[in-house]
Parts: sequence; structure tokens; C-alpha cells
Amino acid sequence: MIFTVITLISGVGLLFTLSLHYFHGLEVKTEKDSAGFSLKAYFSWLFKSIPGFFKTSWSKRCRDCWKKWIVHPYPKNVRWIFICLFCSFFYLAASGFLFALLFPRRLYGFPLMLHVCAGGVFAVSLALALVLRARSYVFSPEEEKTEKNSSSTRSRIYFWLFIVAGLLLIVTALVMMLPLFSLKVQIDLFEVHRYSALIAVLAAVTFVYFAPNSKGR
Repeated sequence: MIFTVITLISGVGLLFTLSLHYFHGLEVKTEKDSAGFSLKAYFSWLFKSIPGFFKTSWSKRCRDCWKKWIVHPYPKNVRWIFICLFCSFFYLAASGFLFALLFPRRLYGFPLMLHVCAGGVFAVSLALALVLRARSYVFSPEEEKTEKNSSSTRSRIYFWLFIVAGLLLIVTALVMMLPLFSLKVQIDLFEVHRYSALIAVLAAVTFVYFAPNSKGR
């Protein structure tokens, strides 16, 4: 129950914070006086924007994301790594949170078997993605001094937060499979596992938002 409440609050809080940040950026771009910013104006903009979000074709949205995040940045021989990373993480998050939030029982049966298989794919693809991309997200004092906005710095922070949370997910999943610990320790490891999953999801969403190549950033 506590995990469900924390998940819902953190999810809604993140969406509110990012949309508020985006709205403030729109005001700056249109050269509006920041002193005139108000929650009333924000909610007015939000309610007007929601219908437009659903009017956009989801097939076009997916094609744009495919080109922006996979086709343009990576050659063909490494694209599969990031495709596997995305698909495995998406299933892990969807299945894990679906059972945690909507069902009284933990994962079991066929969904659990797929969850374990996806976890293996996630572990391998995360390691390969880290090898390929870690250099691009190293904190450099020289770059920090010349950085005109904080989006690049934030994307680095959330990249490494996602990596750490992902490693915790992998380690706790592997340890829980071994008959080495008592039930109490297993329960504690499970709690670490699912809170790591929550952090990984929040970090991934925030990373995508603050990524330097995002439109309008």
C-alpha cells in the first residue's frame, strides 16, 4: 500500500513538475514577463493542450521517436542494443507496476517468466549501452563552465541515476534467485528491487525530457 501511494504521488509529481517547466520555457520563448507567471495561467494552458496531445497520430509520434532516438544517433549495427534496452525495460516496468498497483498478488505465472527473460535482456543491453554511451555523459569541468543551459547537466545526472537504479535492479533480482538468505532478507531485497524500479522509471522519463537533442530545448 505504501509503495502504491509513493508511486502515484511521485508519478503525478514528476508529470506536474516537467509540464510546469515546459510551460515556463514557453513563456520565456514568447518573451512574456516571468513575474506574471501564475498557476492559473499554467492550468489554463494545460487544459487547452491536453486535447491537442490526443489529436496527434500515435503512429506518427512513434515514427518521430524512432528516427530521433534510434535512427539518427546510432548506426545500424548498434541500434538493436537500444531497441532491446527500451523494449525490455518497457515490459519490465509495465508488468511490474501493473501487478504492484492493480493486483494483490506479486508477479506469477507466464508474466513472471517473461519478466525474468526480459530482465536478462535488460541486463545485457544495459551493460552494452553503458559501454557505448558512458563517455558522452561524463561530467567535465570545462564543459560545465561553458554550458549555457542546465539541460545537458541534468541529462547527465539522470543518465547515471538510471544506470545506478538499473544495476540495483539487476543485482537484487539475481540475489533473490539464490537460496542464500532468510525470508526477511528476501523481503528487504524485494523492497529495494521495486523502489529501484520506481527510481529507474522516473529517471528515464526525466532523462528523455532533458536530453539535449529534444525539440524545443
